[in-house]
Amino acid sequence: MKITIMSSYHQECGIAEYAEKIRLGFEHNGHDVKVLGNYPYKALTLEDDEKVFRCFHVEIHDKKNDWNTKQAIEFTKDTDILLIQYESSLYPSSTFNQFLERYRQEVDCKIVVVFHSSCIWPSFPWHLIDCGIAHDRAILGCIPHQNRCIVKHGMIDYPDRDPKELRKEFGLDIDTVTIGSFGLGRVQYKETIPAVTSVGCQYLISSPSSESNRLREMINNLPEEQKKLVYYYSDYVERDELVRRIQACDIILLYYPPVGAAVCSGAVRMAIGARRRVAVSNTNWFADLIGTDFTCVIKEECDVERLKVAMDMLKKIVEIHGYKIGDSQKKYIEENSWNNITKNQYIPIFEKLWKQ
Repeated sequence: MKITIMSSYHQECGIAEYAEKIRLGFEHNGHDVKVLGNYPYKALTLEDDEKVFRCFHVEIHDKKNDWNTKQAIEFTKDTDILLIQYESSLYPSSTFNQFLERYRQEVDCKIVVVFHSSCIWPSFPWHLIDCGIAHDRAILGCIPHQNRCIVKHGMIDYPDRDPKELRKEFGLDIDTVTIGSFGLGRVQYKETIPAVTSVGCQYLISSPSSESNRLREMINNLPEEQKKLVYYYSDYVERDELVRRIQACDIILLYYPPVGAAVCSGAVRMAIGARRRVAVSNTNWFADLIGTDFTCVIKEECDVERLKVAMDMLKKIVEIHGYKIGDSQKKYIEENSWNNITKNQYIPIFEKLWKQ
């Protein structure tokens, strides 16, 4: 099957990373994949290959409305499936609608849209698509289309590595319980930095974001003994190196703020796939994982003092049980690997659409 993925691509963006991994999953299962990507608005995280054609601006950078629709259609005219990764901030409403209408007219394919959140333009052209896909039921409820379904968010099954060996490489104390956080700026470090370090845990932070000066100020304002426990990396690294940092930790903390929209976090799946226990805040970012027996949930929005109690509990869990994950998390990783998601969930949907 010939598949075209339309998405942000090779950017510091969760949806871009999703597109990259779903492409690899399709290719692993023998399908030919091309990509219609966005014009870069920052440095690429990886170089494009000959299967990538850049043709659109993301919404906040769409100053000229100059999508290269004609050449995008020429590049992908033999496709069977146009698989669009959708979030309203990626696509200007009117330009996107015009693109989709022309694509529908000129290319004989099925158009499938993956909605990564419930943020959908009111003018979304539902009549132009063949199927809407969500990662959980909350987002699914926002898709008013007769063909709609859930496909779980995929993940990479990373080989496990001893955190103590990795801590030795990074220059951390190998015997001190280590909690890690990472991402592009959503973790509430104002609360987590003093809470994690106050209970004597090392805190490894990997956050290449615009808040680096603020983070360094927070760290410098800590008491000296707590300051020594924080290891902050502000550089952007490729995924394998980020996973090494995750796996140097005993447990991963993703303490995000509340969000009104229904969304789905890719970061938490990276941590789960890296075979580490995960602690998350009780927000819509993690709604589809809250209730699993391998996810620790911090149930209410905490102040620092209550968060300290939660961090002390996480520390005790590691001291008693170690860093190893349980069978239910291993099963979840296996069932939701990118290869299984593409083979067992996406492809049957595509085949069914072509039979209709």
